[in-house]
Amino acid sequence: MSNNENKLGLNDKENPANQLLTPAATGLTHYQLNMLKGLMKKARKTFNEQKFDLSQNLCRRCIDIYPSFAAPLAVLGNIAIHYQDFELAIEFYEKSLSIIPNVPRRLFNCGAAFLEINEYEDALTAFDKCLSIAPNFIFASCSRAVVLNILGHRNDAISVYLNLMEIAPLYGRPFHQLSTLVKFEEDGKYNKYFVKLAQEFGEMKSKRDLVNAHFALGKYYEDLKDFKLGFQHFQNANTMLASDVEYSLDEDISSLEENKIKFPKNGHWLRQFTGGSKTDIPLFIVGMPRSGTTLTEQILANHSKIFGAGELSLLAKYKEGFPKLTKETNEIFPTDSGCIEQFENYIDQVGQELFEIFSSKSPTSRYVIDKMPHNFVNLGYKQLFLPNAKIIHCKRNPIDTCLSSFRLQFNGKLEFTTDLVNLGKYYVAYSSLMDHWNEVFPGQILEVQYEDVVNDVETQTRRMIDFIGLEWEDSCLQFYSSKRSVHTASVSQVRQPIYSSSIGQYERYGDLLNPLIEELKPVLDLPIKC
Repeated sequence: MSNNENKLGLNDKENPANQLLTPAATGLTHYQLNMLKGLMKKARKTFNEQKFDLSQNLCRRCIDIYPSFAAPLAVLGNIAIHYQDFELAIEFYEKSLSIIPNVPRRLFNCGAAFLEINEYEDALTAFDKCLSIAPNFIFASCSRAVVLNILGHRNDAISVYLNLMEIAPLYGRPFHQLSTLVKFEEDGKYNKYFVKLAQEFGEMKSKRDLVNAHFALGKYYEDLKDFKLGFQHFQNANTMLASDVEYSLDEDISSLEENKIKFPKNGHWLRQFTGGSKTDIPLFIVGMPRSGTTLTEQILANHSKIFGAGELSLLAKYKEGFPKLTKETNEIFPTDSGCIEQFENYIDQVGQELFEIFSSKSPTSRYVIDKMPHNFVNLGYKQLFLPNAKIIHCKRNPIDTCLSSFRLQFNGKLEFTTDLVNLGKYYVAYSSLMDHWNEVFPGQILEVQYEDVVNDVETQTRRMIDFIGLEWEDSCLQFYSSKRSVHTASVSQVRQPIYSSSIGQYERYGDLLNPLIEELKPVLDLPIKC
């Protein structure tokens, strides 16, 4: 536990994680207990040193000696979180908590893992139990507020954030979260907190708190129409984020371009590999971040026969599981007859698994939506696994799309969004790849322009409903009244009627966006004002 966590309300007195390890309690000898404690100490040390494989082996040796040892199970959960295997993490945390039920940090971690896989009610239960034991654990309070907002309890979430801003004014996350939920106005009721934040954020010791503060102040000043100052805060936040990661834009763009080679137009793969599942229940919504994917899902999910499952990582997961059957790393299609059979078996197996997963999300729905925007990268694999599944591609003015991404924090993902030049170059590569997919899968992709939806939501919604072959329902136009959970940065926007203020927002920034506009010239249909 870090000193920062102690300051934020989780102290050793409230953290009863130590398990009684005596011969009487465990049935082990003193020799075995000393070995167990030594292994556990090394497991924690190697975990802190980010030697995760070694730490994992040490934890499993502990469990081999004493299967009812809670600590190594918790560390294994932490390791699973690092590898983003959240289901496995939950399994380890729950086993650990079944041995020692009231450990706040483990309850918090378990709740965070549930949140990652969109199991919001389970996440709320874990956070509530954590706070019942450690009521001052403000990390848990803030995460609980995130879940409350996702579940549609916006006012409750705001109340939590306001309380946290009072009791922990140098904790940046509540300021950032609140700023995404409200519209600041002159003499507004939230302004006093942000005026104080602007005066005091320099006292924050944590870079993460400073990043959150800059994003929050960027939104605050932007709402008050001081776009230059707001932009400066967004730029400071992104500069700090970028300094923490090693990132190669060239590698990112190369991975997009490789798809054109792997899945060529009129390639034999379209005719040769015709397996997978023939179901058309999955409906994919793709596009750049901030292009209207959440709004599109919210509109369609208000239809009685469509279920919105949120952002799933299924295509990426099964893409990574492809058998290594070729010598060239940029080729996935084998030519040897034995390998072809193995390849086709994998496609069929995955197709069936995906059919079962999507169907289980809502067994009575005709369509189940996966609105992971970044699936635009994985559409070739989609065609192998689910050749009949349709795709809705959300588009938006390129400058507005990139600016909106620059103004948001993506929690360590989508590193290209932290720099305007990188954003522009990435957008051009994305646009080129989508042009490729439109030629590869004619008739399977419907392009929906965000600005057209805003200007005439009914016409565009009818286009989408016709595309997937359902009868019209007026409920689609009442999408903002839906109580379904939404876990994206657009949650506040999709819970209110359509508004047009997000169109053409880049014009407010003037020359500040020239580096972005210069990179976007290949995809811009409007006059360039530099």
